Amino acid sequence: MRRTCRHWRRAAELTPRVFLMRTYARTLRDPNATDEQRLAALLAVKAVCRVRGDMRNVFLIDQAMFDDMPVGLDDVADTVVATARPIIADITKYDPVGTAALLTLVATVGCSIPIRLDLIDRGIHLELCAALKQEAHEAMAIERQFFSLLALLPFCAKPFHPSRLSVLPEVPWERFIAPSHPHVVVAMALLALLSGPNDVIQAVPFNAGVLPLVVNCAKAGVAVPGCLRVLGNI
Repeated sequence: MRRTCRHWRRAAELTPRVFLMRTYARTLRDPNATDEQRLAALLAVKAVCRVRGDMRNVFLIDQAMFDDMPVGLDDVADTVVATARPIIADITKYDPVGTAALLTLVATVGCSIPIRLDLIDRGIHLELCAALKQEAHEAMAIERQFFSLLALLPFCAKPFHPSRLSVLPEVPWERFIAPSHPHVVVAMALLALLSGPNDVIQAVPFNAGVLPLVVNCAKAGVAVPGCLRVLGNI
């Protein structure tokens, strides 16, 4: 009897959340929705994902990934990816809804391993790497590359996936692993996640010539924790 009551209570708690998530998905798919409505839906989805854990812990601690699918989030992930893809393809494009979708994608991919694996099958991680190769001069474009780096971090966290190896040659390390780059800390955190297995260590720090860049950042006193983690893994 108690177990049945708990199941009903759990269903009663989840029903409003499922309804809200499906409402957000319909809003993002609705061609007649205004930009304000889409932005509100994206911010709400991001808030739901962040409830599952602090984003910094998701990125800096591999074990902070979750094994289960957030209830109702599978209905929203497709629309978030579809909204963010134009910005990923051209980071210089001015689109506040697409920028918000890219930031929401960061929270979405970091809150569930099933969602992360599904996005890997779609090749989103390679599209994010391609966004990092684009020339960014304006502040907004540089900020979007920062979001792309953040979105790549969960793809390279545990449990290990073959996509880690496909990410290696796609990231322009010489551009981001530099003391003067504003996003060197996040890029170093990504490199630290990648420099775990032996084959990855051989591919990135040695074959790609990233090791001297890490040493230069350590000497300059920039992103020192990330530098020490990369060097310690090696």
